[in-house]
Order: sequence, then C-alpha cells, then structure tokens
Amino acid sequence: MVEGGALGTGLGAGLASLSQLPFACAGPILGGVLADRLGIGVIFVLSLLLGVAGTWLVRRYVLDPRIEAAGQGTRGRSDGIIPEP
Repeated sequence: MVEGGALGTGLGAGLASLSQLPFACAGPILGGVLADRLGIGVIFVLSLLLGVAGTWLVRRYVLDPRIEAAGQGTRGRSDGIIPEP
C-alpha cells in the first residue's frame, strides 16, 4: 500500500504535467503562425527575451532548500553574486 505522502507527491506531479498539456499543444501552432506573420527573426528575439525573463524570475523567486538549510540566506542564489533586495 502506498503511503499518503507518496501518493500525494505522485498525484501532484501528474496534475502538474497534465496542466502543461494545453500549452505544449498550442505552443508550436502559435509559434508557427507568429513566424509566418512576423518572420522567424522576430520569433528568435522574442524567445530570447522570454528565456532571459524566465531565468531572472526563477533566480529571483525560487528558493533552493540546500542553500537555505546551510544558513547562507541567499534566497536560492547559489553563487551569492546578486545581492538581497
């Protein structure tokens, strides 16, 4: 028998994967339409900007529990280069 914690973790992972399905299906279609209308260069620049913004958001707001447990308090920034806000 599966314990409640393991079942909850598996269910959460499954639901998280399921929630990505519409975006995984619509993304290539939307990207193709935009590339046809705007040009492939614009799509590359847009992709670059979204990637940089996503990286910044993750580094800014996602905590790394290993760093927090070590007491370094860098809010998930393992390199410590970016100062605390």
